[in-house]
Amino acid sequence: MANNDGLIVFGGNEIVLNVGGIRYHTTVQTLTKIPNSLFSKFFAGNWRNQLNQNGELFIDRDGPIFEHILNFMRVGRIDKPNDELLEKRIIEEAYFYKLIQFNVTDFNDSTLLNDEQKRILTEFEGNLIKKWK
Repeated sequence: MANNDGLIVFGGNEIVLNVGGIRYHTTVQTLTKIPNSLFSKFFAGNWRNQLNQNGELFIDRDGPIFEHILNFMRVGRIDKPNDELLEKRIIEEAYFYKLIQFNVTDFNDSTLLNDEQKRILTEFEGNLIKKWK
């Protein structure tokens, strides 16, 4: 159902993201739980003006990869894929959404991740950075 602002609302702060043509249903709370991310900054502003005619927020990025990004925001972890290209694409998107920085030690300061998750993400990012050099 659409509210008066044109935003599709399902139960309060739910939102539909159209990422590269794929629709994802989530909440503003999920999208903003990581401080200084693209979404936390975006939703702090006047974001309703950015919704399309269907009340969706369109993001011109890799739609299938966003599934991994959204899952990271939901559960605070990312499972390392077996495919190196997929791994690279996930990390590239994570950088775009500002979920990780170019400094590997940023994971160590995270309050959303437990020690094992920090170790996995640091290893995941570190391996890719080595491959890019």
